[in-house]
Amino acid sequence: MPDINGFTYNGVHCSQFHCGFAPGAADRFGATTAEYEIQDADIAGRDGGYYYGNRLKNREFTLECWFEGITANTRERMFQWLGRHTRGRLIFDDRPFVFYDVRPVKRLAGKIYTAGDGIWSGAFSVTFKAHCPFGHLLYNAYDGADTDGAGEYTGILDIADMPPAVTTASRDFLLYNCGTEACDTVIRISGTAADGVTIRNRANGNTCVLKPIPPGSAGYLEIDSATGTVELVSATGREDAYEAHDGGYIMLEPGGFYDTEKVTTDGSNTIRFTEKEPADLLIDGYLVIDHVWYRVLNVLAGGDVVLNKAVPGTATLQAKLIGNVNDIEIVGDNITLDRLEIEYRASVT
Repeated sequence: MPDINGFTYNGVHCSQFHCGFAPGAADRFGATTAEYEIQDADIAGRDGGYYYGNRLKNREFTLECWFEGITANTRERMFQWLGRHTRGRLIFDDRPFVFYDVRPVKRLAGKIYTAGDGIWSGAFSVTFKAHCPFGHLLYNAYDGADTDGAGEYTGILDIADMPPAVTTASRDFLLYNCGTEACDTVIRISGTAADGVTIRNRANGNTCVLKPIPPGSAGYLEIDSATGTVELVSATGREDAYEAHDGGYIMLEPGGFYDTEKVTTDGSNTIRFTEKEPADLLIDGYLVIDHVWYRVLNVLAGGDVVLNKAVPGTATLQAKLIGNVNDIEIVGDNITLDRLEIEYRASVT
């Protein structure tokens, strides 16, 4: 089993070099680290440059590492593994569901000594720069049980409990970000529309306007909120398509943690909680009951909770109370989409 103080970088675990690190307050991103630095950004758009928003700057952090009882050849391979020419994912053993996109930015510094017969041990520091100060989840939902502890840090749901998948027919739909931080999106879209399309996240007011969108035969637009780019992707490659972008990017608000409560149903769109006070519910919040999503329309004085549709059956069921959901709408005249994909990775501190 990997050591709890081990890590994987670029797909290689440190145990291959009999190496580990000493945890400390400066090792990770969290409450004990310095505040995040923010910078403003302006980028090109259809009608000239415009304000992109506040973006978090890159962050550096250092791991104090040790290695023991390895050959000179293994030592050199370890130094090459952590060389400044590399870049990749960094995953800590104690949180195997989170990765950081990093690259080493300083020469390895430390002390090395030999035990004779060509066997070496020592200690060194490796400094990584993370292009995003938050860790990204390897997955946005589980397929089965919470086997590696992500539920302790996030509001992660089973795949069966996630909102319905986005399709080319989707115009008003839900996206659930199980992380603790707002996360970026990559949107891939093509089709036809009389005057372009507007994509809006009602949860935070983010809006993305595209004029025009290409028909699928010409490729598709890829809008990346992390990099502030819009590209036309076609059979011939990628090209800058900022002239199709009239402004704005879509980010997803974090859902936070969810509560699980028992509810009784009578086959109508009204339910009753068996233990929780319904006044604790937020109108326009969401419940997941038997893998189906429901929106809360009202909470009546007598304790009944009115939903946007009926809950089948007459039984006591488990309901998941979702704290925050991203309600996405796509609007425009005479829209026909050939492609619509929204990709995101939830993030945690």
